[in-house]
Amino acid sequence: MSYRRLAEAMLQGRPYFGPALRALQGPPERHKYIRPVVKSVAKNAAGPLEILEIGSWAGASAISWAAALKELGLSGHVTCVDAWLPYFDLEKDKGGHYERMNRAAETGMVYKLFQHNVSCSGFAAMIEAKVGGSRQILPSLARRSFDVIYIDGSHTLEDVLFDVREAKRLIRPKGIICGDDLELQLGDLDPGEVEAAAGSGQDYVVSVSSGVSYHPGVTLAVAREFGEVRAWDGFWAARFSGKWRKVALDLAESELPAHVASAAIRLEGETPAYHLISNQDRYFALAKQLGPPDVAAEILGDEELQPLVLTGSTLEEIRQKVEQQRDWQPARKSVNGGPDLLYPFPQVVGSYRGFNVVCCKDTIYGLRQSLGEVDLSVGVAALQARYDDQDAIICNSLDGVKARIDAIEAERAVRELTARLRELEEYSNNT
Repeated sequence: MSYRRLAEAMLQGRPYFGPALRALQGPPERHKYIRPVVKSVAKNAAGPLEILEIGSWAGASAISWAAALKELGLSGHVTCVDAWLPYFDLEKDKGGHYERMNRAAETGMVYKLFQHNVSCSGFAAMIEAKVGGSRQILPSLARRSFDVIYIDGSHTLEDVLFDVREAKRLIRPKGIICGDDLELQLGDLDPGEVEAAAGSGQDYVVSVSSGVSYHPGVTLAVAREFGEVRAWDGFWAARFSGKWRKVALDLAESELPAHVASAAIRLEGETPAYHLISNQDRYFALAKQLGPPDVAAEILGDEELQPLVLTGSTLEEIRQKVEQQRDWQPARKSVNGGPDLLYPFPQVVGSYRGFNVVCCKDTIYGLRQSLGEVDLSVGVAALQARYDDQDAIICNSLDGVKARIDAIEAERAVRELTARLRELEEYSNNT
């Protein structure tokens, strides 16, 4: 992840929704349905629209709601409810992004980023943050006080059920309750499978029957409270009009909000070995063995990690670089979850965030470039005694090396940004 771009955005007063801190949550195309929801509700609203968002993270969706109000010429207000605290159980949710999200919340950086993004977006007067968990905040809100309620908080069954039931109490007549992460509905799956998956407490699972990944807690909670609903690309909605009804949205003018479009990962094509993607003003070729593009994009930065990550300023430049790698093929097997990069002698295979990545036999090293030439022949024990573990990383998989480098750089970035923010706060308090 590129923390340099995050730091630049925060210091230069620009919103940031890049890969760092997983600032842009979920598939970006789901933001296309926010404006149609606002437009639909506005037809029946007598005054300014009140929008409640449960789960806000870095503020991307909150800004999308506010931007929709402005673009449609409507007055309104967005209330954001989020504790901005770690909420994933890492014993159940094993993906590295869960750990990174918990760390981003635990350090307080994601809440600072939310505040920064809202302030820089121009919508600060329209967006209000209520810091606290939904179980703490929602019961204190007045009945029938919102026209739109968007649910995107914790995905466990108990939490989604609580949020939906509170939303039913809070929604005004003809208002819309909507949410994120409904990839599959109960009718698409074996109910017993969904019950078991939701009961496990896991956030995101692969369906045994369909092979599709989905959030079982969301699937089961929505089915219990609404039955079948209208859904588009995982974004779902239901309207309260005496009873719960399916929502018809006018999608003719639906498009990504500008702040989301500029940060979105776009698939530009593929070759047998690579996904070709773009992000902001850069193009990338990501080796398919790294996983799906939206997952592999977590490692995007400005440095190449050949042959796994190639970067360029144009799609044509990327295609040429891929052609230069034509003799390289994806690994046919892996070493403990990492690419099969087996070299009999030390071989620098690329660089990553200020580290040289060196492969030798079944070991992969991340060596800080400032160390200069490092003699690997002394053995692992001697290396560990000679160098700090912040400078010399030793692992049996490329993913493990990258994850450790990400953690080291994240800790450094958090320290630097926290110090800088403290300086800015002291300056503000003294002026």
